[in-house]
Parts: sequence; C-alpha cells; structure tokens
Amino acid sequence: FGSYDDTTRQTMDLLDRGLKQLRTIAQALLAQTRPAERDLTLQDFQDLTELIRPCQQERSVGLRTELTLPDRVAVAAGPVRQATLNILLNACHAAQPGSTLDLQAQALETGHLRVTVRNHGAAPPAAALSSIAVPGMPAGAGFGLWESRRLLSDIGGSLLLDHASGITTAVIEIPMRA
Repeated sequence: FGSYDDTTRQTMDLLDRGLKQLRTIAQALLAQTRPAERDLTLQDFQDLTELIRPCQQERSVGLRTELTLPDRVAVAAGPVRQATLNILLNACHAAQPGSTLDLQAQALETGHLRVTVRNHGAAPPAAALSSIAVPGMPAGAGFGLWESRRLLSDIGGSLLLDHASGITTAVIEIPMRA
C-alpha cells in the first residue's frame, strides 16, 4: 500500500526468510512427534540429565534419578523426551537454590510408563495445576507445560501436576505399545 522502495523490499525479504525458518522448525517438530518412531531407551534419560545440567549449575540444584526400566520401553521416544525435558527445565527454574530435583521413571505392571519429576519450591500458577489440557496455546506463561500436555496427549499419555507442602510433583503416564 505504497511505494515499493528499498526499505520495503528489505522488509519483505526479511519476512520471507523468517517464514521459511518457521516452516523448517514446524517440519522438524512434526517429524519429532510422530508416534511411529523408535522406542524410548535408558540412554534417552541419560541425555536428559545432561541437557538440564546447565540449569542445575546456574540454579545450584542437584538431581537424583531412579530409573527402573528395561533397556527399551515401547513408547515414542521423541514426545516423551521433549515433554520430560520441558518439565525438568520448569522444575529446575522453580526449584529453591540448593535443593534437589527427583526424576523417577518406571515401567508399571499395568503396561504404562510413569515418569515423575519433583522439586522443592513455590507453587506453579493454578492454571498449570489443572489436569485439563488447554485446546489453544496459552496466553502468557505456561507454553512448556501446554506443549508437554499436547505432545503426551498425541500418544495417549497424560500429565498431572500437584503441589503440596512446598513440593511440586509432575507425573507423566503413557500406555506402552503392545
């Protein structure tokens, strides 16, 4: 709606490059969240402990793990890794400095994988504690939890959050493939 000068051309080129980058990111996310992918392994949890190490160091937060899993768990690795990483990072940022995060993962006799993350710190916002997944992207904070719930829902899983006596607990449950 005006003259097509050098400034307009440069702005249009910048927008075009940005849109191409967003398309590349969306394609990568879609590829990662396809349920028909490789099974989750113990190495995936070891990777997650390495990925949160910078947050731990920055916040002076420890990590205690308890992994009672077979070498392979019949759930989609990508969505579980991403959701667990989001939750671990949230827990690390919310944890009181000097405290310890707990990460537990176990294969249940019911045929489910359960991943539990606990931290000592302030309660998350009430909206985050709701077990109802928001259909649209949230306004403001909470994208990581919303995205985790979406990823888990896509593979039949759930994410529940609870806060009591200064401890926030996040529990992921996912049915394993037969």
